[in-house]
Amino acid sequence: MGLPYLDDPDADAARAVDEINYTTPSGDRLDGFSADIETPSEGVNLSPETAAWYGAALRQALARAIC
Repeated sequence: MGLPYLDDPDADAARAVDEINYTTPSGDRLDGFSADIETPSEGVNLSPETAAWYGAALRQALARAIC
C-alpha cells in the first residue's frame, strides 16, 4: 500500500479503492481501511483543500465501486 501524497488526490483515491477491493487468492479481503495521511515534512501536499478533495474522491469512488 502506498501513502496518499495528495499531489493527485483522484489518483490516490483510485489506488486506495484498488487496495480496498483487493481479494487474495484464498478470498480474503480487508476488514477496514484508514488513510495514512502524513505531514508536509514527509513530502505530502497536505492542506485542508487537498485532504477534503481526497476524502470526497475516495467516498465517490467507493460508492461507484460498491454499487
